[in-house]
Amino acid sequence: MFRPSPEEEALQKSIEHVGAEIRKQGGDLKDTADLGKRTFARPFRKGHGDAGRYVRFAFAMDPARIDSFRERFRHREDVIRTQIVLAGPPPASAPAAAPDRGPDREEAQGTWHR
Repeated sequence: MFRPSPEEEALQKSIEHVGAEIRKQGGDLKDTADLGKRTFARPFRKGHGDAGRYVRFAFAMDPARIDSFRERFRHREDVIRTQIVLAGPPPASAPAAAPDRGPDREEAQGTWHR
């Protein structure tokens, strides 16, 4: 989530910077989607205003590099918040799938998120 900027060029520069950081960390940027400006449901942090510009980056990266990647944005003025969602097959320690109960079984299968 970025600070809403009146200049589109400033936002594009920030988006390009994030893409460059993904590649710098050895990641593969798959897609970038500007989800637009949205008003916060509740006050976020003092000095951040009442809205943010949401941008989703879909990328693949070695999980061991995620913490250092996230740390790179902790003190940037243009980044309000980061959220990284890991998607893929469940790890070996994940709970076993529900027993086969007919048609409901297909609904229980899907992408695992942590």
